[in-house]
Amino acid sequence: METTRTQSDIDDAREQQELEDARKECRRIIERHISSSKILGHADVKAYEIAMSDENLASQGKITNKEKIRYIRKEVGDKMIKWLVKEAADLEKKVRGGIAAASGKWISSTKAQWWISQLEEKSVPFHQKHLFITKKAEQEGMSDVKSFEAFVKNWQIVAEQAEKLRQTKAPVIAQLTSTDVPEIAAFRSKEQFIALPWKKRKALLETVAAAVTAKEQLMPHLYKKAKEMLDGAAYNNALSSNKVGAWLRRIFSSGHTSNDIEKFLNNEGSMPLQRLIENWSRASKHFQDIQKRREKLGPQSPRGFHFVHMDVFLNWEWDRRSTYLEEAEHRFNDIRDESYVFLKIRHELDAEDWDSAQELIGSVKRELDDGTLLMSAENRAKLQSLENYLRVHRKDDKTEKKEEKHPTPTEMQDEMRSLIMQLPHQLRRMYINALNKGYQSFWAMTTLMYNRVWCHQHNFLDPGKEVVLERNSREPTAQRRKHGHSDYGFEANVMKGENNDRGAARNQSGVRGAQVLFTNEQSTENLVEEINVQKNDRNFWYWTSIIPEGVQYSQHLEVVTALHPRMKKLARMMQERGVNLGIGFDHYDALPDHVATR
Repeated sequence: METTRTQSDIDDAREQQELEDARKECRRIIERHISSSKILGHADVKAYEIAMSDENLASQGKITNKEKIRYIRKEVGDKMIKWLVKEAADLEKKVRGGIAAASGKWISSTKAQWWISQLEEKSVPFHQKHLFITKKAEQEGMSDVKSFEAFVKNWQIVAEQAEKLRQTKAPVIAQLTSTDVPEIAAFRSKEQFIALPWKKRKALLETVAAAVTAKEQLMPHLYKKAKEMLDGAAYNNALSSNKVGAWLRRIFSSGHTSNDIEKFLNNEGSMPLQRLIENWSRASKHFQDIQKRREKLGPQSPRGFHFVHMDVFLNWEWDRRSTYLEEAEHRFNDIRDESYVFLKIRHELDAEDWDSAQELIGSVKRELDDGTLLMSAENRAKLQSLENYLRVHRKDDKTEKKEEKHPTPTEMQDEMRSLIMQLPHQLRRMYINALNKGYQSFWAMTTLMYNRVWCHQHNFLDPGKEVVLERNSREPTAQRRKHGHSDYGFEANVMKGENNDRGAARNQSGVRGAQVLFTNEQSTENLVEEINVQKNDRNFWYWTSIIPEGVQYSQHLEVVTALHPRMKKLARMMQERGVNLGIGFDHYDALPDHVATR
């Protein structure tokens, strides 16, 4: 018996075909760009196929074929792919340009080829290549490096200093033996030298410079003793092996007499080398104790703070190590027992928003000075610890005198509009609405955005985990909306589709447990309203993360690191001068149609 097709069946079939056509068109666009790009590959095609799959679309609240078609054409086809192509082209230009300048001069041609091969690896998706530079910099001992240009500059500086030393001190270098400097042969050969990892090149340069000075000043016996002591400290994990050369150079290029240096090495004076090594050893043990406590606490380990690996810690100068340990220790205190303003200062330090941290610290100190704030000796010590951490860890020029600007209210609003337009389009409405609620709501929203970055940096989240977590959290969210949220432990809640209301978010009051909120543009109103209600609750902004739909992690990271400090500083200035934070965009529809890609 022949089945009669209804109009509904025909419409469904047409929409299903239209959906498949939309997917095929996006796939053709991606493959076309990949065919002309050496940096993009099949891993990126796979990532977008996952993004367009029924499973992923459903997890984002796209249920009907019309919703799926609209999302694929508008979000994937018109925006996400364009962003990918532009970002890939920008990164490729920077890396190829830097490698071309460095190859054979500052790094070996083999190492240059390795960098290009990493860039062109087809099995690695672009977002991982985007983050690779920062991770590689940390491995190389350049923990402050955030751009490839800075990476190349460090290569150049060390290579040029080494070449200058070879030319100006050639007779002395010829006298050095492998006993003086184990890798002296590698230093004498430019080709061998630039083939070493950067941290090895830097350490070798400093060791040779110290050995040369000791030879010239007829102190080889003191050099030998200092090197033995420092090598021993490195062997016992009290000092990075890459810092031995720096310390040798510091000792023998200090201008001190042989008598002064001998006392320093023989445990005489106020702070001899042996006592320094003992301090370093205690610091390393303290670091290891902190790591053990973190492992024991697991998911309840302090959040926000950027805990580092032992290798990174040992590469730091002493001030940075000591302030890190002091501040890390404070993070184990229950946040319910900590001063509210201290938690805010710590967040700004964790987010490396140095201006915001400095302003908060300054505000507390002014209140202490004029007597409007009373503080215990213990809390004064914590405030000093925060100030010390800021002084040592901030990377911008703190001493540079900048001309103070006094923009008009209109100029401030125009600047805020400009910053809003640099956001991915999916975020603009959320930022505008949060600004309309006032600075504290805006600050809380930026904090929730930062928390996603922290979760990625500490391996709690990655793009794959986020997809699975969202897919598995839709039904639990619906149940929590009906029956209530838990008052402890972790929750992932999807504020989309049928779950798009404020009840999808857990009220964090009194809750010690992380919450991840999956959101989209349609949930903006409910999300910002919930942020406004919970903005002053430390358990809310400390434990909650936002994962906005359609915002890739590399985009999210750039917003947090590059735009947040500028936006927050401007918003504070506007608030202090009584300027409306609403910036004149009363409705999201008033925003220009074009898409900001960065």
